[in-house]
Amino acid sequence: MVKNLKRLKRKWEKEYNKQESQILDFFPTTFELPVRFYQHIWNIICLLKNFILKHGNVLEWYISCFVVAVVVVAAAAVAVVVVAVVAAVVVAAAVVVAVVVVAVVVVVVVVAVVVAVVVVVAAVVVAVVVVAVVVVVAAAVVVAVVVVAVVVKFEQQTVGDIQNRELPETYVVSKYITNPYLLCGRKFDLRVYVLVTSFNPLKVWVYRDGFARFSNTRFSLDSIDDQYIHLTNIAVQKTAPDYDAEKGCKWSIGCLRRHLLSIYGYKKVAELFHQVDIIFIGSLLSVQKIIINDKRCFELYGYDILLDDNLRPWLLEINACPSLTASSKEDYTLKTNLLNDMLDVVDLEGRLTSFEKRVGDFDLIWDDGPIHPASDTTEGWLINALNTINPFNSENSSESVHVFGPNGLPRLNSFLGCTSRQSARCKLDSKC
Repeated sequence: MVKNLKRLKRKWEKEYNKQESQILDFFPTTFELPVRFYQHIWNIICLLKNFILKHGNVLEWYISCFVVAVVVVAAAAVAVVVVAVVAAVVVAAAVVVAVVVVAVVVVVVVVAVVVAVVVVVAAVVVAVVVVAVVVVVAAAVVVAVVVVAVVVKFEQQTVGDIQNRELPETYVVSKYITNPYLLCGRKFDLRVYVLVTSFNPLKVWVYRDGFARFSNTRFSLDSIDDQYIHLTNIAVQKTAPDYDAEKGCKWSIGCLRRHLLSIYGYKKVAELFHQVDIIFIGSLLSVQKIIINDKRCFELYGYDILLDDNLRPWLLEINACPSLTASSKEDYTLKTNLLNDMLDVVDLEGRLTSFEKRVGDFDLIWDDGPIHPASDTTEGWLINALNTINPFNSENSSESVHVFGPNGLPRLNSFLGCTSRQSARCKLDSKC
């Protein structure tokens, strides 16, 4: 995800400008840890395997050539030895005839003997060289055959074992946000649900309800190893010695929104949730081209978002399979309503007209482009009224759209935290 976001940011820098691309700076500095050593060994084995499968016929051809070469060289060696022996016999016969016929011609005899010796020595040397060449070639062929056999056997036995072995996943590490926004001195993050019914064209729905997950212990950087301080996951927090399952460690996003409104006012909170909407759209646009689209498929994502003390949202992770296990009565109600509304959006019975901007508590914020709130709805009328009271539209905007924040982007049809259903209690642990 981070790699795709970086690619999208570079693309925007080229197509637009650097300032526009800064709206994608919502993820911490992230690194990919090196894979383990035997994964490199696995890659080498795969390369060797592919080479054998691809060039197996070539290896067989080389082996056949070696065998033919050995036979040819051996035949040539035998022929040379036979010729040498015949030459020696002929010379010996000539010597005998020379001795009998011309005994006087000692010089001829000496020359003949010398020639015979030279021929015999040459024949012996040639025979030795030929035998050596034959031995070397034969040894090379044997080594090649043995190597290929060992590699093939190793590929059949060991590679199969490695394929059956569960290889380690690639680890990703992100820079820790050391200045989180605290409520009652405790760290928290947001779990927001986003439904994608199509990637091509991109169609995104945001659920109005969600929750803030609190740590069970007051925040401090002095105890960096204390998971109950720094990890807000319920699976971690419920193992704390003083965890109270009845009180839990959750707030609804509606409660959080009302709390922030009472402190910072409408404009600041609107900018915050608008930046959260940008996180949804920016992250999904970054992977739009690599996701295989199927009109019969949909995906519910769980976004984990952290706020820092400047009310800046940071994307922690995106869960493709968010947990739907309920940890409390309020949690059960939220997730039951979430699933009911999700099935209504998917519309298996074909009841929708495809023009809806809201189904249950799901709001359509992107349909191959931004979706803006309609002014004839209750929410749209309220936003128009609030914009009249608290105008902060961009100076260059001549349209009557709702423009939030310094980036000048129009407001999306998102009402995160504005659920119409009864929200979970907005009371934190008495330890606050």
